Amino acid sequence: MQEEPWANIHLSDAPPEAHFRFDYLGRERVDSPFANGLGEVSAVSFWFSTDYLEQHGPRQTRKLLMALAAPLPFASGNAGLAFSGSLDVAANIRQVRRDCLRYPGLEVLRLSMTSLRIGTRVRGPSWLTFLGAPLLSQLGGAAQLGSRLNTPSTTVQAVEATSAVVTLGDWPATGDSEHDEPLSGYRELARALEPWTLWGEGESILGLEPEAARRWERRFLD
Repeated sequence: MQEEPWANIHLSDAPPEAHFRFDYLGRERVDSPFANGLGEVSAVSFWFSTDYLEQHGPRQTRKLLMALAAPLPFASGNAGLAFSGSLDVAANIRQVRRDCLRYPGLEVLRLSMTSLRIGTRVRGPSWLTFLGAPLLSQLGGAAQLGSRLNTPSTTVQAVEATSAVVTLGDWPATGDSEHDEPLSGYRELARALEPWTLWGEGESILGLEPEAARRWERRFLD
């Protein structure tokens, strides 16, 4: 990971039933600031099958996620349920397009595309939303953010002076729209993060038409 000028690392369990995956995309080492707060960043993702959550429970899962995040100098990060599998496979992307609005709580991630644009912004709310510098200070700090979030199941925990994690409930939510699963905490956090949220992923990652992309990206706001 320290190789010049950058490193790309991809590790996974054996298919077809992979239980974990690790991806690291290193940004070229150049000393230039982000343009207008946006730009290419180094990014990392950890994928686990839902078996881990079901076997160990949300408390142990959260503990593991916090341990993974602890040594990382993150600007922002998200942890929650997600559609897994390669989005380059036509059958996979068709299924995700069909289901992404039904299950708004599920993440859709294509790390290689997000890391090119996100800079110091955030992708929006998730079960665990990690906020670092400079975003947390722009939100007024952990205490100020916590005072704005009134959903009883939401907690804001300061990790260090410049970072915090927002937890939305005991379990990650799918938000199944056919069963009216409430997402009040997600909606409240989305409003707080809106000015610093990365937009455009509905078209770039999912390939949705502009109106459908807008509906998906603003699923917690409109």
